[in-house]
Amino acid sequence: MEVGIYLGRHQKNLSGLGVYVRSLLLEMLELLEEDTYKEFKLTLYGGRDILKEDFLKKIKARGNGKVKIVELKTFFSYKINILYDIFWFSFLFPFKKNNISLIHSLCNLSFVRTKGIKNVLTLHDLYQAYPPKLSLKKEKSRLKKKIISLFYRYLFFKQFSSKLYVLLDSKSVEDEVKIRYSLSSLKLKVIELGVDDVFRNYMLLKSKNAHLKKEEDFLRKYNLESDFTLLLASNSARKNLRRQLEAYFLLEDEFKTRPLVVLCDGKDSKRAVKEYFREKGDKLNISYLLNLKREDMPVLFSASSVVINATLAEGYGLPAIEALFLGSSIVTSELSSLKGVSSSLINYCNPYSVSSIKNAIKGSFREGKKSIKPPKLRTMKDVSLDVLDFYKKIMLDEQ
Repeated sequence: MEVGIYLGRHQKNLSGLGVYVRSLLLEMLELLEEDTYKEFKLTLYGGRDILKEDFLKKIKARGNGKVKIVELKTFFSYKINILYDIFWFSFLFPFKKNNISLIHSLCNLSFVRTKGIKNVLTLHDLYQAYPPKLSLKKEKSRLKKKIISLFYRYLFFKQFSSKLYVLLDSKSVEDEVKIRYSLSSLKLKVIELGVDDVFRNYMLLKSKNAHLKKEEDFLRKYNLESDFTLLLASNSARKNLRRQLEAYFLLEDEFKTRPLVVLCDGKDSKRAVKEYFREKGDKLNISYLLNLKREDMPVLFSASSVVINATLAEGYGLPAIEALFLGSSIVTSELSSLKGVSSSLINYCNPYSVSSIKNAIKGSFREGKKSIKPPKLRTMKDVSLDVLDFYKKIMLDEQ
């Protein structure tokens, strides 16, 4: 069975979507070695932003001749890349489909309407079409935001009106899709995400107390003190940076004695955090991290005592899951994918309320929280098994 997989376009290496795509594929390739899934062959469609040399080496090492790669043209603009993909899959793909019987888009939009090909879409969120209320920082003019959201609403409407199977990361996204679109529940399946092998391998080290040397080396490398508070910073409107900074600034001094480490997704977010605290005249013990390698992420989360990630909207919210997996206290939105997970390590807040975020941060500092055993969570291998089983079900149902 030939399956085509569209990998999407990616702006940042460490985005949750990029992690999801890479880890899902690598786990799937491992599973294709098993007798249960030996009938599958994959064709991957993506640009150079995802098909980097290190990723290609891993694919070839695990693919064992069962993977073909089609590199899509990459232009100077992320948005132009998306428009090119819409055109390519709508008009050129029908002539290049070969023996593909099912195509799966991993990234919110499905473009293929070729007769005889089953369509699967992984929908992480409806954020582009239905963004949350504006954050305190206006990124775009209201007119521009409205035009973009209307364009995405049209694309979502078009794809949901066709014969399409939809995989969703969480029950909350499934509920939103059902409310906004008339989709049969038979076409929808929730497959919750999990941590990738980078985090899983580090957790194995941690369970044997073999991670301490790595943690010491990491702290020394970046000149950090242990037991710090970690803030995940992004200038994107839905990441809610301004409110989180205000909440932290308003904390009583006793809660700001620990060092603050700010993980920035780019130079703009680093500049925004620095300017905020400079304006406030607050001389805190702050360290900034930028362009961290994926392999360093579990060490960072493990070394932190509290992770602040109170966003306005998430696809699945992998950072919250990853922090929880390694036993760190997490301050997160009531809108996140952790809702329903029972653990005293989780401190929920209303992301639109500065005082709510502040109280959640204070709650996360309760004594002894690091000794609490984190809940058992899914891994990307579990996700890959569910996806391959879903492919098989679709083909059986259509026979």
